[in-house]
Amino acid sequence: MNQAISVTLSNAGRWEEAFMVLSIERCEPFFAEMGLPPEVVANTQPLLLCARNFLNRSLALRSADSLDTQEYVETVRGYLHDAFDQIAEDYGQATADELALWCMRYVVDQAFAVKLDIWVHLFRRLCGLITDDELSIEPTIDQSVLTPTCEIVRRYLQPDPIKEARRRIEEAGRLPKSEWEEELDKSVRYSAGEGDIAGAVEIALTLVENIVYQHRAFRVLSELQNSLTEDETTALLDWARQQASMLGMRGDAVDFRPLP
Repeated sequence: MNQAISVTLSNAGRWEEAFMVLSIERCEPFFAEMGLPPEVVANTQPLLLCARNFLNRSLALRSADSLDTQEYVETVRGYLHDAFDQIAEDYGQATADELALWCMRYVVDQAFAVKLDIWVHLFRRLCGLITDDELSIEPTIDQSVLTPTCEIVRRYLQPDPIKEARRRIEEAGRLPKSEWEEELDKSVRYSAGEGDIAGAVEIALTLVENIVYQHRAFRVLSELQNSLTEDETTALLDWARQQASMLGMRGDAVDFRPLP
């Protein structure tokens, strides 16, 4: 397992959410759009079984009253180590490492997800990809930066493909629940208490929708990083941070920071 992966009391549940998505068959048609490694997209069954094994072990810990906080975290870390070792055996170490970073990027590392959401908001306004009730942003950056930026942004953030993905996700949500989904749903509902709450399938499909969108934003940032000069990148960052602050967002969260 990639040694840079962090497991803490606060993010252990998010690791479970990542593996929840990977364990549910109705999520599989979206794996490519979510940016999962192509080796996984081509053969999902080994990952599905591995994810279910991790969840069976991890969710069982919730009723283990004898574990203190540190023991719980260390146990979950051990389960993750076992899971990624199995993924490496099934797909190769490079794919296992890539999948671990995928989990961190889109589910576990909330700060990175916030950054992607801010960039999406700014890019859509900058490049005119907005709805009737939204305001565009008057560009205050040089045309030499604006033109290549919006060419890349429009390639990935056009509203119609995103709307179509949402339609398909909603359609997937109407499918009958499988035996695994029923069992997983009970575990998740039980952990959150009784009442009107979202179950496993609802949580997983919400994540799928978010990740499909965020992966598009990630591809925009990746291409911009490779296309813009250092001065152009600096100009874009300065503009984005200023705009984010003006809109009440975290300007300090806007950067091209790569994941470890």
